[in-house]
Amino acid sequence: MTNTDTSREPLRQSRVRQKWDCVTDPGFLTLPYVLLLHQSDLKISSEHLNVLLNFIAHWHSNGRMPHPRTSTIANRMGISPRSVQRAMSWLIENGFLAKLPRLRRDDPQQYDMLPLVEKLKPYAMERIRFIQEKDFERVLDDNIHIATQKTAKEMFGDVVKKLTENEL
Repeated sequence: MTNTDTSREPLRQSRVRQKWDCVTDPGFLTLPYVLLLHQSDLKISSEHLNVLLNFIAHWHSNGRMPHPRTSTIANRMGISPRSVQRAMSWLIENGFLAKLPRLRRDDPQQYDMLPLVEKLKPYAMERIRFIQEKDFERVLDDNIHIATQKTAKEMFGDVVKKLTENEL
């Protein structure tokens, strides 16, 4: 008896795997959408965001805080370790990261990501409120305006109104 039963349905791929194919097999990270949507509101530069993304990539679980080396991030970004250190200092000073105390001198420096979570919560709560209030025009406006510089009404006309009134 062989293990090649063709009568079974193939396993359903995850949406992430369907979208990215094998690119995610070595790993991927989850990223709050509000971080990207509100980059300007947070006054975070592209370089600071890139350093922050590297920290997020090393944050595997809530109780296990990241501890990437400055040189690792610098090599990935193609910049100097000193530039990464400046960006890290800015992120700490502006409440995106916090240094955790070392238990032993030889321990790697770990960074607390919870300040970032707290900083993003108001933006997340605002978007959640729009969704709960079925203010689809506002939710769509945020997404569409970023991509096209148009409002949802300009792009979809009465569809937004019908969604709000549950007519679709």
